[in-house]
Amino acid sequence: MKTMYMLEPIFDVKAFEGYCFADDDEQFAIDSLFRESALREGKTISLAAQWQPPSVIGRVKEINDYPAVYPHPAFSTKAIESLGDLLTSNGELLPIAGALPGVMLFHVHSLCQLLDVHQSDIVFLDDEKTELLAIEHFVLDDEKAASFSAEIFRIPQLPTEVFVSERFVQRVIASNLKGLQFVKAWPVEPGVIWRQNYFDGDTETYPPIPAEIAPSHFIINAMEHLDDELRSQLEASIAEAMNLVTRNYADGPDDIVAAIERWLLENRLPQSAMLESVDDEESESLAIMLGALYGNQFARRFGWIWSVVDRSDIDGSTLAIRDQAGNVAIYPIIYFENLLANPTIKPKLALCFDMVESGDAVQDLLPNTRGEMVDLMESLHTIVP
Repeated sequence: MKTMYMLEPIFDVKAFEGYCFADDDEQFAIDSLFRESALREGKTISLAAQWQPPSVIGRVKEINDYPAVYPHPAFSTKAIESLGDLLTSNGELLPIAGALPGVMLFHVHSLCQLLDVHQSDIVFLDDEKTELLAIEHFVLDDEKAASFSAEIFRIPQLPTEVFVSERFVQRVIASNLKGLQFVKAWPVEPGVIWRQNYFDGDTETYPPIPAEIAPSHFIINAMEHLDDELRSQLEASIAEAMNLVTRNYADGPDDIVAAIERWLLENRLPQSAMLESVDDEESESLAIMLGALYGNQFARRFGWIWSVVDRSDIDGSTLAIRDQAGNVAIYPIIYFENLLANPTIKPKLALCFDMVESGDAVQDLLPNTRGEMVDLMESLHTIVP
């Protein structure tokens, strides 16, 4: 082993949320079991024979290949298939109840007993140095590390933490697994606290992190066409909005877009009598009506398609009107909810429509995390505040 990384979930991205145990007593028992097994000499004992699948809860997305039941590692079906030999030769996969199909908890067997406790920078809780709090700088036996063959392992002094080798990291990258992050723990420069790499955001210490994913971005987890009932509701909302902005079906898309923007500018001002007494439910209804009418103009003019999408940054599903290739989209209900709730935001309905019609600069708008279903409105407001 030439390099040692700490394996961690990606906490600050909603798409990569993990699980937690449903029962506190069950969590305490498993925590104790895992901790005690890591303190044994050599390899830890198997827990399979006595294992009773614990229940877990959490809003885990299918894209997450490392939905850890923190602090214990857990892997998706894709991750298990990709990392299979590295996992089974260093531990055991244990079933859990309540998780996505195929997700398994991983009990690490392999131990790395190469820590030089005298040269390492260790923080203790007591003066007697019997209770360890953290290791700020790892020093391993270089000679023994060269022949150390485990790919995922624990260190007895830190029984709840999981470490991996560079081979494990490279397998994750090659398999395009998501939701794992690795912080280089050894070797680091003398006197340097290894975890400072994490706080400094040094991307070289995070080889497999999808760098394009940031907390403010989203991922499309699922998408489907409108069923007959939803399409009927959409058409009813379009008809109501048409009456609201005093337009009719004979008017062209340009005229209707202009009418929607004009209605917003006139009626959402703080002093407007129209929206002064509107409650949250009525505001949501307005957003649906206006969003449906606005999105429908993209369907009329450009042949865009209505879809129901599951976005990683919101709970539940929402409507999207997207181009046929699925490269760009507008999420009209989300956008209009924001416009109605924040009167200081200047609507860019006509600007966005004209941009799509001319084809100008659409390719220059900021992509979302996967380069698909780009939110045109969000990106447009980023470029033109």
